[in-house]
Amino acid sequence: MGFAAMLALGWDPIEALDRIRRCRPIAYVGYAEDALDWWLRKNGASRDERSGGQQRIRRWRRENHLDVANVIRRIRLKEGA
Repeated sequence: MGFAAMLALGWDPIEALDRIRRCRPIAYVGYAEDALDWWLRKNGASRDERSGGQQRIRRWRRENHLDVANVIRRIRLKEGA
């Protein structure tokens, strides 16, 4: 929901994903593709623009792979657990 709200506030999708991940390292934002498609359709984007947005998110996911075990390990180290 946060990602969709950020889109509605004018955030660039990749900047929004980066901010979410920075604030919540374990966040996957599994609905990002659907939320972006919703936002682009709502704003009259062309099929090519929607496809380009999806490609940007797929590229971001490849470049920002979520290693859940590593994230949990880092959180526990910070908490001293």
